[in-house]
Amino acid sequence: MNSFVWVDVRNPERFESAHIPDAIRFDEANATEGLARIKSVLGAGKKVVVYGEGTGSDRALRVARMIKQELRTKEVALLEGGWASWPRN
Repeated sequence: MNSFVWVDVRNPERFESAHIPDAIRFDEANATEGLARIKSVLGAGKKVVVYGEGTGSDRALRVARMIKQELRTKEVALLEGGWASWPRN
């Protein structure tokens, strides 16, 4: 069982090119839809991990704060280093 809900805030082209398996693409312009998708898979014991392109993604930070507030969960973190730090072969 995957204990993480991965949330990708990069642009659609980058997401389509490659992303963490099972990640949810989050578009701030459609935040209500994105929050509903996250809520639908967020179960007991799961943590939300938000990532952007790399270190210091303002968008990732904004979305993480939004998820914490709107879904009333403290189980939200940022992927340190963002997508650039995800191991790929």
